[in-house]
Amino acid sequence: MSDAPVRTSRLGGEIRARGFLGGARSRTGNIVVSVCLGAGLLIAVSVGGLGGLASGAAIFCGGYVLTRQSHLTGRSPGTEMVLRGWWELRRRRGETELTPVHLAEPIPVPTTKADRRAAGRWARRTRDEAPGLEGLTWLSGPDDAAVLLHRSPGEQSYLSVAIEVDGQPPGLRAQSDYDRAAAAYGHLLARLARDEGLISGIQSVTRIMPTDSAVHERWAADHVDPLAPATLIQSYAELVRMTAGATEMMRHYLVLRLPVTAVFARAAAAHGEGEAGWAQLAVEQAHWVSTLARRADLRNPRLVSTHRLAALLRHLQNPQYPVDQTVDVTSGTWLRSRRTLRHAAVVDEAWWHRVAAIPASAVTPEPVHTRWIAPLLHGITQPVIRTISLLVEVQPAAKARRRAREDVTVDRGIRDAALHRGAVDDGTQAVQLSASAQRLADLQPGSGIHGARWTGYMCVSAASEDEVMRASTALADAAGECGISHLDWLDTRHDTAMPATWPVWRGMEAQP
Repeated sequence: MSDAPVRTSRLGGEIRARGFLGGARSRTGNIVVSVCLGAGLLIAVSVGGLGGLASGAAIFCGGYVLTRQSHLTGRSPGTEMVLRGWWELRRRRGETELTPVHLAEPIPVPTTKADRRAAGRWARRTRDEAPGLEGLTWLSGPDDAAVLLHRSPGEQSYLSVAIEVDGQPPGLRAQSDYDRAAAAYGHLLARLARDEGLISGIQSVTRIMPTDSAVHERWAADHVDPLAPATLIQSYAELVRMTAGATEMMRHYLVLRLPVTAVFARAAAAHGEGEAGWAQLAVEQAHWVSTLARRADLRNPRLVSTHRLAALLRHLQNPQYPVDQTVDVTSGTWLRSRRTLRHAAVVDEAWWHRVAAIPASAVTPEPVHTRWIAPLLHGITQPVIRTISLLVEVQPAAKARRRAREDVTVDRGIRDAALHRGAVDDGTQAVQLSASAQRLADLQPGSGIHGARWTGYMCVSAASEDEVMRASTALADAAGECGISHLDWLDTRHDTAMPATWPVWRGMEAQP
């Protein structure tokens, strides 16, 4: 046996995020609490007296409480209120139901008041964009490679390109083999994090589903001796059908995010005008990443074509469609009908889906080895159709070092203030400081290590409500074996959250 040390990483430890005026807040939350502070001071000064002071304090305290994020879900009470209100508004307006334009039946010209109401409901229900995937444009790169252009109001546009890989070589492998592959993948991420790099993030998507016996049956039809005894052929066919549902197959994808910055646009101009040049440059970058992926033991990387991506997106909504069935789907016909309930999204009235986020605070603060997520991939005993998506935003070392230094300063200040008050630490402060100090130590100049920010999502799919709830429990149990204490099931938002588990790069807000 090898005595080489096992490669480990610390992914958790960020139990409590840091924010303005204490506590964790989003950028919107910081803006809201700042506005409340300004409004409170203005009212206190203009009104004067105890009444003005009390009114100003009430406004500030209300903003402070409503914007403070929970360490369990990462959402503030104000956000929860907005989400509940948004859900009720969508439900009343009929926007929780979707019929794609290519599947919608035309309605006659309305002539009565009832007809006009029905036409309004039809218009709200009939759309050509998936919830959570608005602002998407399909571009075509060289060799019909699928390039997606994402435009969202108030955010920087970006491109995404999907690469399918076959995963690491099969068979028995030593831990050192996995460690070498992980180090090579880390090198890939470091190459992307250069200051002059055009790729800002990479998403890994793993689709796990029961083995499709059709592929093996086609192989058997071509290779089985037609003169073999009929009883033997029938017995072999029964064996194939029996084992198909008991085994699982995996499909792996890498998705690149390329922000459309001024630097990107200048580089793309050499490849062509406008969006055509963007698509060509995106495909060129994807081929470069494919070369790096081979060095990380990710076999046979190939860019996903437009038809294959359309078929994959259709399959992710309705697994009844094979993932490789491309003859009857295009970039305009992959979207399926659905209705959204509070606890699930139902596609084609046949498949139920639930989506969960992996909160950073739920991941164990202890170092984990390179196969820490294996129980989610292989450790579920019952058949569960599931998709696991991990998004990683890479950061240049200087930027990551600056953030780590700020976090260490804040954590040490909190620790020192608690010691001064004589407060007893429940372990949260020590773990938080240890995590930020470890990041700062890893990012020291000359280490070759760059920064990264990650988030994760999982989706389970089943043919009935009872089955999808049982699958959710099985997934949560497997996550617990990975050191993930809890999952954040995105109730009322399962339809808009589903694209976060698709190979299109959605579900992670870019940081400035």
